[in-house]
Amino acid sequence: MRKNAACLLVLFLTLLVTVATITPARAADYTRVGVKGGDWAKYSFSLTGYPHGVTMLVKVVNVTAPELFLNMTFYNADGSYNATMGGGVFKVSVLDGSGMFMVFLITAAGLAKDDACYSGFPWIINDTLSHPAAGASRTCNHVVLIVGGKTDHVYWDQSTGILVSLQLFVGLTSLNVTMTSTNLWLPDIVTYGIIGGIGAVIVIAAVVLLHRRGGRGRK
Repeated sequence: MRKNAACLLVLFLTLLVTVATITPARAADYTRVGVKGGDWAKYSFSLTGYPHGVTMLVKVVNVTAPELFLNMTFYNADGSYNATMGGGVFKVSVLDGSGMFMVFLITAAGLAKDDACYSGFPWIINDTLSHPAAGASRTCNHVVLIVGGKTDHVYWDQSTGILVSLQLFVGLTSLNVTMTSTNLWLPDIVTYGIIGGIGAVIVIAAVVLLHRRGGRGRK
């Protein structure tokens, strides 16, 4: 009897330790918006049947999570307004992807591998990896879709949820959207330049200080 009780006690303690060491599954938060009013991103935009060199400018008007209003404007290669593509202010949702049309401009911030892109949406994030985005290397969520023998790719910046690049094929139509610039982060060359500049200032200050101390010693 005592032996059985001891075994049960050991089993109970083992279960307690096991439960205590289990890491709860991370629940995706589909209401988290990673941008704010005034944020913007510029994209090269290519759609079968439309002129090349079109630029798409997306500005965040305001945010009421999980919804936000985006102002989309299209420009021709010469900088003139592209009336054919239209544009305007659109209400979109990072919760269910409503209002996104074919260009999935933004997801909830902080999503990761194996999360759905939107709540209840069939697209699942295949990888979270480093990817070039507007001159910087960013951690991005990547979705790969194989439809009709063709492979589609979509990348979103993980921390902000903003679209980085998209390549979709629908029948004979192809859509390519790539971010070229944004105010959400600095290009790596600027970031490294700032760090290098700070480093140079520190080195110069140290040299000046050493020279001053050396000069005092010679007196």
